[in-house]
Amino acid sequence: MEIESITPDGIEEVYDLTVEEVHEFIANGIVVHNCTNPNIQQVPHDVEYRRCFRAPEGRKLLIADYSQIELRILADFTGDQGFIDAFNSGADLHRVTAAQVFNVPLEEVTKQQRDFAKRLNFGVVYGIGAQRFAMMTGMKLSDAEDILRKYFATYRQLDAWLREAANRAVRERTARTASGRLVRMRFDPEDRQAVSLAQRNGKNSPIQGSSADILKRALRLLHDNLKGTSAQIVNIIHDEIVVETDEGEAEAISKVVEDAMCTAGEEYVRKVPIKVESQISAEWVK
Repeated sequence: MEIESITPDGIEEVYDLTVEEVHEFIANGIVVHNCTNPNIQQVPHDVEYRRCFRAPEGRKLLIADYSQIELRILADFTGDQGFIDAFNSGADLHRVTAAQVFNVPLEEVTKQQRDFAKRLNFGVVYGIGAQRFAMMTGMKLSDAEDILRKYFATYRQLDAWLREAANRAVRERTARTASGRLVRMRFDPEDRQAVSLAQRNGKNSPIQGSSADILKRALRLLHDNLKGTSAQIVNIIHDEIVVETDEGEAEAISKVVEDAMCTAGEEYVRKVPIKVESQISAEWVK
């Protein structure tokens, strides 16, 4: 018998589920992704899955995350006035970018154009090129090349910083985060692929590394600020912190968490405001 296709049919309820201590699978001939209890970071973002995680009776979950933290860090590192002005004015950076690269008035930017600009804004940190951008958006390669030219012509200081960060990574074999933490690069200078990877890491490491620095600093502040309350940190994923607290304290704890996260961000990012979005819920959903 051959199976020609499989169609999803919803999520079935499962009872008395037990999970082994170690979770692993084999990919490319090696065992990878060991985790325990199991690894909650790999739970899909779909509401159907995350609703499985609930606070106990009489308790609430506070879900707080940084808004566009990597782009705010990028604005601070590069000093690009276009980025800085957008964040300081409270404008939608992706919409502003779309208006520039697609040459349309701000109020006429379409949802698709904004989505393309969003992918571009986040993609430049990872060294996105025209070919990759065309693949992500379905554009013709020539159109993607034109968009990238307009993008870097709009954000010239950003372009200059990215180029220098890539060159420094090859020249000095290091990159630094906003806290001064040193990231070392080890590669064969004769290996073009390895050099290209080092250049990407030179652009990416200061941004992602600074984001990690900020989150860790926020956790340290919360370690002190949540003492004597009913709250406890129950989950951390990327730029998100989940706190469980008594229902009666939820609003007050929300303010404590937001303040700590903003304070941590402001220690390292000074040219643009830090924004934290939070929600109180019985379930792990936003």
